[in-house]
Amino acid sequence: MENTNPSSDNSGRGKTIALIVLVILLVLSVGAIGYLYYQRTLDLEQQRELNTLLEDEKQDLQGQLEGMIQQYDSLRTNNDSINLLLEAEQAKIKRLLSINASNAAKIKLYKKEMQTLRDIMKSYIVQIDSLNTKNKALMAENVEVRKKLQQEQQKASQLEEQKENLSTKVEKASALT
Repeated sequence: MENTNPSSDNSGRGKTIALIVLVILLVLSVGAIGYLYYQRTLDLEQQRELNTLLEDEKQDLQGQLEGMIQQYDSLRTNNDSINLLLEAEQAKIKRLLSINASNAAKIKLYKKEMQTLRDIMKSYIVQIDSLNTKNKALMAENVEVRKKLQQEQQKASQLEEQKENLSTKVEKASALT
């Protein structure tokens, strides 16, 4: 006799359906995990590239700042107040060099500060050029004034000699009369 019990048939089909649903859920789970792993791998690669770009940018900025320090060194002048200002700007550059710029926001701030320092350096260059021009003009004027002073001293000396000669003549004329 064959067992044709409809409930055992339904029970077998229920187990089969449950097994199929379970397999589908497992396949979907594995697919989702694989997708998340792939995305994570891409994100890590992008992060590495970004870090490399940031490091390159940081190295470039450091090189530019070190160049600016050398430019500030070449701007030395005889004017003590300008030299103090130049030293203060160099200290700012050295402070910027000591900052560990590890993200884009810090590097952007770094660039902005560096541009400000460049603008300040340009204004110092203009001031130094202006002072050098004025200094040359004053030196030329000083030479001219010294020549005139020397000429006037010679005239005064000659006049003093003439005065003494005339005084001697007046005394002799007084003695004669």
